[in-house]
Amino acid sequence: MRIVDTIKQSKQDVLIITTPTYKRHILQAMHDQGVIHPVAFMHKRDLFEKVFFKLKPRALHEACLYTKKRPAIAERMLGFLHKIDSKEPYETKRLETLRRLKEHLEAQGLLSTDVFGGHGFKNKRIIVYGPIYDAVFSDTIQTLEGTHPVERFMPEPPTTHDHIFTEYETVDEEIEATAKRIRDLRKQGVPYERIKIANVPSDYEVTLKNVFTRYAIPLNPSGGVPIIHYGIVKRFLEIFDASSHQTFEKALKESLQSIKPQVQGSTSARVFQKLLSALNPLVRYMNHRDEHPELIDHILSTTTITPPRYANGVDVVSIDAVPPGEDTLFALAMREGNAPQFKDEDDYLDAREKNRIAYPDATAENRLGKQRIDDAIRMHERIHFSYAKTSVGEEYSLSNHFSTHLSKTVRKTETASLIDQPYSRLSDMLKTKYQKDAHDIYGETGEYLNTLYPMFKEAFNTYSNVVSRLSSATISRLFEKKPSVSVTQIEDYFKCAFTFLLKHFLKIQPEDSPFHRHLGTFFHDALEHHLDAETLTDETLEALLEKTIKEEKGHYTAKDFFFFRETFEDLKRAHRIIRAQENKTSYTIETREKELSRTFTVNGRELLFKGKIDKILTRGDNAILIDYKTGKATLNLRHAPHGLSSQLLYYLLLYRANHPNARFSGFFEQTILPASIKREKNKRYEDVLEEYFRLRGYVINDPDEIVRIDPDYDSSPIVSGLKFNKDGSLAKNTKTIDDEILEILLERMEGLVSDAFKAMNEGKFPINPKRIKGKDVSCEYCPFEDVCYKTRQDYEDLRHFKNDDALFLALREGE
Repeated sequence: MRIVDTIKQSKQDVLIITTPTYKRHILQAMHDQGVIHPVAFMHKRDLFEKVFFKLKPRALHEACLYTKKRPAIAERMLGFLHKIDSKEPYETKRLETLRRLKEHLEAQGLLSTDVFGGHGFKNKRIIVYGPIYDAVFSDTIQTLEGTHPVERFMPEPPTTHDHIFTEYETVDEEIEATAKRIRDLRKQGVPYERIKIANVPSDYEVTLKNVFTRYAIPLNPSGGVPIIHYGIVKRFLEIFDASSHQTFEKALKESLQSIKPQVQGSTSARVFQKLLSALNPLVRYMNHRDEHPELIDHILSTTTITPPRYANGVDVVSIDAVPPGEDTLFALAMREGNAPQFKDEDDYLDAREKNRIAYPDATAENRLGKQRIDDAIRMHERIHFSYAKTSVGEEYSLSNHFSTHLSKTVRKTETASLIDQPYSRLSDMLKTKYQKDAHDIYGETGEYLNTLYPMFKEAFNTYSNVVSRLSSATISRLFEKKPSVSVTQIEDYFKCAFTFLLKHFLKIQPEDSPFHRHLGTFFHDALEHHLDAETLTDETLEALLEKTIKEEKGHYTAKDFFFFRETFEDLKRAHRIIRAQENKTSYTIETREKELSRTFTVNGRELLFKGKIDKILTRGDNAILIDYKTGKATLNLRHAPHGLSSQLLYYLLLYRANHPNARFSGFFEQTILPASIKREKNKRYEDVLEEYFRLRGYVINDPDEIVRIDPDYDSSPIVSGLKFNKDGSLAKNTKTIDDEILEILLERMEGLVSDAFKAMNEGKFPINPKRIKGKDVSCEYCPFEDVCYKTRQDYEDLRHFKNDDALFLALREGE
C-alpha cells in the first residue's frame, strides 16, 4: 500500500486528513506491515474547526432568537458563516442577515475568531487520503492548501474489473436476488464482513431489512436512529412538559431522575447517556422550562444513537465508503436520480449568493456526486450493480450517467459498425436529452447541444395537465411562509392536493362575500365566551357583532345587517339549551376554544399540525370533545380511513399528543345555527328545538360511562339517538365505538397526516379528486374549477363501507 510506504519513509510526523473508513483501512495496513510511526488523523469536523472556527453549544439557540427562525433553518444558516466576512456589507438581504448573525455571535463570544493559527499543522507532513465528495470538506481542504503544503494520495485502482449489471422488474425482486447472491457467497466461504451494500435509497430500507431477516443474513443498516424515537426519551418529554418546576434545570433533573429506573439494558443506557449529554449544555443558558421547546425537539431529533451492530454482518454503506480491496460490493438502485443523486438549489442561499461568497453551489455538489459513481466503478474490482424498473406503482428509468459505463467496465456488449448502423431519430433525441440533463445539473456542455438541440428542444418542452412536483426551492419558500397546517386544511389536501396548494399555500382566494365567514365567527364567539352568563342580551350580541365585522364593515349593506340580527333569537335559544346540557352532565368544562398542536418533522423540516376545538369536557382522564357547526354536520366515520369528513378525529389526535393518558368517552358535533326546523305532530316547538341542538357523534361502548355523560338519556337526552334496551344494553342504532377500534382509527389518521406532510415536503400536489360510491366528494363546491384541468382518469375511487360494522371489521383485520 503506497500510503504506508510514504508514512514509513517520512522524517516528520504525519497528519492524514481522511474519512473514518479510510482511517481504519490505513491503520489495518500499518498493523499488517508492522509499521510504527507517529500518525495523527483528522476528519471533516476536526479540520473545519481548525481551519475556520468552532461554535459553542449555545450558538444555535442564540441564532434562533436572533433570526426568529426555527432550529432546522437556523442550523442551516450557521453552515454558511465560515464564508461570510462579518466586516463586509453584502448586497442581498439574506447575505446581509448572515453577516449580522456572524457579527452578533462573535460579539456574544459564541463563534471563536482566528482559530486557525496553524496549530496542529506545524512541523507535520499533511496528507489528504482518498476521494472527497463533500463540497464543504473539499472547500476546507482548499483553504488549508493556501497556507500549508498538502499532499494528495488516492488508493491504487485494481488492474482488472469484474462488474456485473442486472435489471429487475421490481424492487422486491432486486433485493431478494441480492440476498440470494450474498447467501451463495457465504456458502463459498466469503465472510459477511467482506460484503457491502451501497447506494440504498430510503424507500429500499424496510424491504431490505425484512428480506435479509427472512434469509437470516445479519444486516448493519447505515446511520443512527434519532433518540427522540426511543420510548424512554418520549417518556422523558412527557414528564418534562408536565413538570411543576418552572426553571429548566430543576425540570430537567426531575425528569431525568424519573426515567432513570427505566434504564435497563445496554441500549436504554446508551440512549439515556446521549439524552444527558445532549441536554446538559442547555442548563447554562436556558432559564425557563418552556423557553424554547422547538430547540429541545430539534436537538433530540438530530442526536442519534447507532443500534447494536453485528461483528460479522453485511454493512450498508455509502458507495464511496469502501476502500479498494477484497470486499464485494452490491450497488443497488442504479436509477435516474439515485445514481448519482443530485440536488436542486434549495438552500437558504441561491446559487448567485453562494457564488458571491465562494460557497459550493448545487452544480458543484452534483459534479462531486457524479464523480463518486465514476470512482466507485474505477476503484473497485467486484461490484454487482442492479436496477429495478418499478416499485409500488412508481416507474423508474436507468441512470443516464451510469448507462455510459455499461459498455466499458460493467458489461461487454457487441457494437455494430457505425457504417451499418441505421439512422435513429429517437437515438439522437435521447443523446441530446442526456446532454441537456448534464448541462442543467452539472454545468457540462456536449457536442449535441449546439447541433441537435435546436431540432429537439420543442419535444423537451411539451405540455401536460399533470401537476408535476414543485421544486425543493419552491417548497422551502412555501414552508417558510406557511409552517403550519390546520385540521380544516388537511381535509382539503385529502379531497384534492391541488386545491389545497392553491387555497392554503398560494392563498388564491376567489372573490366572495365575507358574510358566512363572519356569521360563523360571530356564533362561535357568542357561545364560546358568553356561556358563563345566565342569559344573552341584544346589547351583548350587538357589541359582539360590531367587534366581529369591525375591519370589514364597509362590505355590508342594510340588508346584510338585517339578516345578521335575525340570528339573535337563534343564538339566545342555543345559549339557553347548551347551558342546560352542560348542567346535566357529570362531566366538567375543562376549556372552551382550546388550541391544540403537534409538530411533525419530515427530512429535517418541521411542520405544525394545529386545530382549535370548541369545547372539551373531562372527568378524570376521560374526555369529550365537541365541535360547533354553523352549517351542516360533517362527521362521517366511514370516510375517515381516507382522511375525509373527520375533523373531530384529527382533534382527538391532537388532544392525545398533549394528553397521552386520555381516554375518549365521546366526540360530537353540535349544530348551533338552525336550518328550517320541520314541525312535528304532538311535539312542542321547544322540544323540537332541544332535539335539534343535541350532540351528534359517537359515545364509547361503556354503558356506565354513557350514563355519566348523559344522566337524562331516557327523558331529555343530551346525545342524539342514545337509547338503552329494557335489559340495560345499548340499542343497536346507538352510535358507539370501542376503545380498541378508536385507537386503531387514530393510528390510521396519524399515518395519513404523516404521509400527507411527506408528500407536501416532496412537492407533490397532484390533481387527484376523489369519489366514494360514484359520488364526487372533492369537486362539487370547489372554487378553482376554472384553473383545474382534471380528466376522468384523475379521479380516485375510494373504498365504500356499507355501515359502521363493516368499517370496524376492516380496521380490526388491518385493512
